[in-house]
Amino acid sequence: MKKQLLPKVMIITTGLFFVMLSLVQIGNAEATEEGSLYICSFPVTVKINGDFSDWPANIVWQKVTYDMGWDIPDNDEDASFEFACVADNDYLYVGAKIRDDRKITGEDIDNEVYMDDSIEIYIDGDNSKAKEYEPDVSQITIGRYNAGKDPTKPMLNSWTGMNGFGKPASQAGIIAAVVDLDCVWAVEVAIPLNAFGLKLEDGKMVGFNIKLNDDDDGGDRDHTLGWSKIERKGDDSAYKDPSVFGELKFTLKKEEKTVMEEGKKLVINVDRYRVTEVIFEGVRVIMSYRGEKYSPEYIQGVSGAAFRISGICPCAPTCSWMMNPYDLPKLLGYETDCVFLNQEGIDKKAVLNDIIAQVKEEIRAGRPVLVWNAFTTAEWDVVCGFDDEKKQFVGRGSYKGLDGYAVADENRTAEWIPSWPSAIFIKDKVDEFNAQEAEIASLKEAVKHAHTIKEIPADGKWVRLEGLQCYDRWVNDFQSKPDKKRELGDSYCLAVYRTTHRAASGFMKELIPKYPEAKESLEKASEYFVAEANALDQCDSLIGYNTPEGPDADRNAKTAKLLKQARDNYANAINEIEEALKKIEGESSPASQR
Repeated sequence: MKKQLLPKVMIITTGLFFVMLSLVQIGNAEATEEGSLYICSFPVTVKINGDFSDWPANIVWQKVTYDMGWDIPDNDEDASFEFACVADNDYLYVGAKIRDDRKITGEDIDNEVYMDDSIEIYIDGDNSKAKEYEPDVSQITIGRYNAGKDPTKPMLNSWTGMNGFGKPASQAGIIAAVVDLDCVWAVEVAIPLNAFGLKLEDGKMVGFNIKLNDDDDGGDRDHTLGWSKIERKGDDSAYKDPSVFGELKFTLKKEEKTVMEEGKKLVINVDRYRVTEVIFEGVRVIMSYRGEKYSPEYIQGVSGAAFRISGICPCAPTCSWMMNPYDLPKLLGYETDCVFLNQEGIDKKAVLNDIIAQVKEEIRAGRPVLVWNAFTTAEWDVVCGFDDEKKQFVGRGSYKGLDGYAVADENRTAEWIPSWPSAIFIKDKVDEFNAQEAEIASLKEAVKHAHTIKEIPADGKWVRLEGLQCYDRWVNDFQSKPDKKRELGDSYCLAVYRTTHRAASGFMKELIPKYPEAKESLEKASEYFVAEANALDQCDSLIGYNTPEGPDADRNAKTAKLLKQARDNYANAINEIEEALKKIEGESSPASQR
């Protein structure tokens, strides 16, 4: 029973004939096989934090259902899990998402963690399939009691074998994050490859297995599930017999080669939008497809979007930015080509046809395109496919194309012609990205933006407010106006800020190892941004899209209180960024390299 997300594919159709080519399978007919072979793509690097947002969209998640093991539970809700693997030159990354209706901890960590809720990962470095453990065979057991603890210091059972059976787990170099949700808990693990003397090669095979221990009532474990179908034919024996492991095959990511003929359909699989923000997240989606490893949090931070709040109600959060959407690719070292539909004296129909033709040409070349109003009204979307016969574009957006691909008429961009480009084509990389310069610039702009003060006209004339002044206006609107209705602008801004400002927390965390002199301030800023986002999340049930407009005086009072909490945490975060900048600029010099 296999759950497989769409791989990065080229889909060519003629009538009812479909040909699907997976990028990880071009020139290789193998695919992941349930219980016996897992195809592990490399090089792919992920952060160990338990949220899986940076795992590739085309990764294969293998499902292990309730009936795949010993002492069978009642159903998948009682116990089941799915897992995926990727690797880079340093680590094998394993992610697991577990369903469990009763989560139990409390057993002895050193010797009996397998009696509690836990995940076991087995690796045989040389895939010798020996009948007993050798120095390059390991069993790594990760208990749920690690939830919320430091991923760099996981508590593992003392008999975890790494490069020698019985090496203390504390010396293994394993990084493991465990997160605990309602009926689900999840594990994200980085296992050092050097522990097995492994150097990644295309086609390299290792022995591999993964299992779940489920305890429902304390005491002994109640259920054990396992991926390896070889082991499932007999007893629960992987802990002593590596010959029952399945296999994991490292497969180098390959570039696609596309051949298109007139009248065909082409769709390139790209990641979805991970942040409700329509200017820069689309750039990240395209960069991710083209091999860049920037996280959603990093892009929101370095672009400045993670720190913005602007408007009058506020009303239009994406109308305040540190840079233009075409500036971000340039900052990252890429050439861009922008096409406008608003210029005087042009044949708009001819220019539109040129845009459509150029978009299709870019997609044929494996380069998704940013197109204005392609799927989402008056927003930037990523076009990654087209259908010539139906005259349609296919792609992703911040609202359209989250769960599946959005589809719309290829002429839709002309329905809302802006003063900025209607299409942004990201071309070749021509320069290196100066990360330190960009990171410090974004922090400085965050402080400047937050403290921007504009004079409010006495006649009530509209003026765009920024930063804390805008936050104060938003709070005051709900606090001083019991008869205020929930407006579309309130809901829209809330949907954006609760994700972009949460991304600010992640950006702070990514900066900590780069600027250790500012570690304390960056950590505090990260915590404040999380607290801000949490307060905004609570506002969703009050002024989100699906709430009554009102007026509702009680609702407005509750909203004002939560918005004030959010505002104060935002202010505290900005103060910590100011402190961080003092430490960074006090200790960095033009010659310093981070």
